[in-house]
Amino acid sequence: MLVLPLLWYSVPAQLKDWIDRVFLSGAFYGGRRIYERAGMAGKPALVLASLVGREHMFGPDALHGELTGMLRHLLQRTPGNVGYDVHEPFFAYRVPYVDDAARGRMLQRLEREVEAVDERPVLAMPGLDAFDAQFRPLAPAR
Repeated sequence: MLVLPLLWYSVPAQLKDWIDRVFLSGAFYGGRRIYERAGMAGKPALVLASLVGREHMFGPDALHGELTGMLRHLLQRTPGNVGYDVHEPFFAYRVPYVDDAARGRMLQRLEREVEAVDERPVLAMPGLDAFDAQFRPLAPAR
């Protein structure tokens, strides 16, 4: 589980440093040991992120666009790359600006979501069977 404030659509510098030091080639991944063949294959992962923006500001037709897609570098290329089954992320919106009651409701929602993490959808990741030995896409079957 990664818990973070979302800063400029990325992780804070200290978390990035931790990822660089912990998700090491060899133990977690390497060569063709990525995604479903990597060291953490089959284990669940969940990203919990707080934002300053309002929920309506994110989505396919919203001002800032679709948030999960914007975070592909974090969701796919970090826990997904080392094999985790990455569940749909949890977002808490406008966190610094809400009152204590609203923040309490967010925490209650978060608690429910974490308890039911296995029910959250898992994000699709590339399957290595669709790529050759140099990771070029295979021609579609006809």
